[in-house]
Amino acid sequence: MNSILKDKRNLFYFLLLFLIITLTTVAFYGLFKPLPEGVSFEGEEHTIADAQFYYDLTYQNEDGEWVYDQSIYDEIIEVIDRAESHLLLDMFLFNAYHDRDHDMPRVSGRITEALVAKKEADPSIEVIFITDEFNTGYGSHDSIHLEQLENARIHTVVSNLTPLRDGKPIYSSFYRTFFQWFGRGNNGWISHPLSDDAPSLTTRSYLKLLNLKANHRKVVVSEKEGFITSANPHDGSALYSNIGFRVTGPVVEDIWSSEKSVASFSSDANLPFPSAEDFLYEDRAEEIEGSGEQQLKAQHLTESKVKDHLIKVTESAERDDRIYIGAYYLAKDSIVDALLDASSRGTDIRIVLDPNSYSFSQETHGLPNRPSAREIYEQSGGAIDIRWFNIDKEQYHTKK
Repeated sequence: MNSILKDKRNLFYFLLLFLIITLTTVAFYGLFKPLPEGVSFEGEEHTIADAQFYYDLTYQNEDGEWVYDQSIYDEIIEVIDRAESHLLLDMFLFNAYHDRDHDMPRVSGRITEALVAKKEADPSIEVIFITDEFNTGYGSHDSIHLEQLENARIHTVVSNLTPLRDGKPIYSSFYRTFFQWFGRGNNGWISHPLSDDAPSLTTRSYLKLLNLKANHRKVVVSEKEGFITSANPHDGSALYSNIGFRVTGPVVEDIWSSEKSVASFSSDANLPFPSAEDFLYEDRAEEIEGSGEQQLKAQHLTESKVKDHLIKVTESAERDDRIYIGAYYLAKDSIVDALLDASSRGTDIRIVLDPNSYSFSQETHGLPNRPSAREIYEQSGGAIDIRWFNIDKEQYHTKK
């Protein structure tokens, strides 16, 4: 009897050790696995003739009235209208679901209608729309807007998040080991994160959501110009404060290249990306460089390359230089450390942050900005000036 108990105990410990090794291996692989080619993109630095800045700003005036000063969504429509042969949109949130107790601007519907109208007016134009699984409830339901685009013969792509690295490796190791093999299911019963009026999620889809992975891009690009913004074309986010830049010149080709990589690992379709002769921008780099005209530089960066360049710029700052930051989230240790080092060298750093009151209809209790702001303020001895953007139910959603 003792021998049998000992064997069972040894088997239990063996299985436990095997499980720990398996989960640890899966976690490390998910955290450090190679990204698909071209996803983390660093384009060349280009001299361009023009760059336009756009913003959406929600604030209270001196009379206590809320002001909604917006330009970003109008410009997205203009970029769509100006396209001639090729057009691509890569958008994270693209739906009408929200928990507001009042009507919100029809951002997602308006952009859908503009794309459909563009395709109907010129059937020869090639339009690609890339979005995130969040808009289909991670497979729990269809998207009304994507169906409209598909019916208009617009190419739609739902990003495949599996090849991306895991942001929550401990949870994702359990998910990948035990749950990812079972599909998504059909009968949803879990409330949607954005609204009780939205379609419910299945258990398996909700488990995938908890990996907290996303294609978070907000890009519009044609054969002649590119527009990159912090704004999501999502009705519930329509009144957030955001920024955007529209550029022309050879950097447009880099934007297309980075988007092609997303499409290539997310879709098996032979999507119509532009070739070199399709681009219509005016490359004035040599003319500008030789004329004494003020030079503008543009470089397209994605994923970790953005962080790397932020740190590089911050590390190069010296006494009497200024760094201004406006951010929805500021919590990356490496960036915080670079800011503190720059401040110690005498760099004037001023930061405006969102108070992080809520996100996706859930209270977030000031996370992550308030702990980060406290650390920055205390370790800089108050030298880094931090202000909180005054919000109501909106967000200071900028990244600049």
